[in-house]
Amino acid sequence: MTAHKILYILPQPFLLSRGSSFRALATVNALAELGYQVDLLCYPLGIDPKKKKYEIHRSLRPPLLTSVKIGPSPQKVIFDIPLACAAHRMVRRNGYAVIHGVEEAGFIAAWLGKKFGVPYVYDMHSWMSQQIEDGNYLPFAPLLDLFRKMESRAMQRARAIITVGPEMTEILRTKLAPGVYAATLPDCPLVFDDLDTGDLRQRIRQEFFAVPRQVILYTGNFHPYQGIDLLLEGIRELKNLVAGRFPFALLLVGGGEGEAKSVAAYRQKVADLGIAEEVVFCGAHPAEAMPIFMDGADLLVSSRSTGNNVPLKIYTYLASGRLLVATDIPSHTQVLNAGNCLLADPDPASLARTLYRGLAEIGDEERQRLTTEARRIGGDEQHRIFSGVLRDCYAHCTS
Repeated sequence: MTAHKILYILPQPFLLSRGSSFRALATVNALAELGYQVDLLCYPLGIDPKKKKYEIHRSLRPPLLTSVKIGPSPQKVIFDIPLACAAHRMVRRNGYAVIHGVEEAGFIAAWLGKKFGVPYVYDMHSWMSQQIEDGNYLPFAPLLDLFRKMESRAMQRARAIITVGPEMTEILRTKLAPGVYAATLPDCPLVFDDLDTGDLRQRIRQEFFAVPRQVILYTGNFHPYQGIDLLLEGIRELKNLVAGRFPFALLLVGGGEGEAKSVAAYRQKVADLGIAEEVVFCGAHPAEAMPIFMDGADLLVSSRSTGNNVPLKIYTYLASGRLLVATDIPSHTQVLNAGNCLLADPDPASLARTLYRGLAEIGDEERQRLTTEARRIGGDEQHRIFSGVLRDCYAHCTS
């Protein structure tokens, strides 16, 4: 076995403009900085970062499938089969000090960990069984019970479990076998310094920022939990509040592979709401484009209306130096408060009033105070916390 060699199994496209993809990038970057040799195994979708300190391996592409949507789906199961086969080959041939399985790849890590005697990390982004039950993805009760048992077994046999929130970690600690290390890996701002932007800045500026106007920016996927419906309805209310006093636009950056139907539905909603001139669908862009979009924005927005997990992009937003508007719900207020952003109730009228305040009413001094505190929380301090949790987790696995 090669000391300090890690297999990181990611059952997702990599790299796409998605929060979970950025979290994976931050994780493997941090592991490389901690001195581990990382092999990242992922789906055969996405774009390799221009500069990297780890190796990317991609599983075989299933016939006729060119994309996979976010969340549980039959397509995801089909993609996971060659992913598991590739992981088996790599563990058998290479030997690893630790296997790190993200989401359902925790099941793959549990299988390979038992077969080859390798400690594994189960990286939980959510309670998958709860997500499947809530979405009615497995309406046949015995199958759901079987999935719950598999999930519990993967947890109990892990050397360490990583979660995205302290609430989940505390629940786990009451359920886990002695010796299983559980910790919350907080979100981390993505560092873009090692990504090659080339002529991206000029092209993005010319295409999306050439018209003088105030810009509200959303980045991420178009899944319902992101609150895009709420955001668009808020923009209609904001248009009424502005009443032509100044030009503004909402830029929606995202809607990549597997989201064509969602984008089409939201385009129709924009037309129905009468805000086609105020909303720009920018499409999917590579990770290195995100700081360019943020630099050009006046406000950033996160409009989730439900949930408890902190959005994976929040720390990157905080570190950007741009004023953030977010809905006042638990998934945000675990990190955000009135001292580092502008909070709005999760309804269109409140969101519109808060956006208007950020665009037209807030003074320079208050904006500076909020963004300075946001940078303090989302910058170097958060990187140190993020790396420290990974360091402690892997020390437990390799001791």
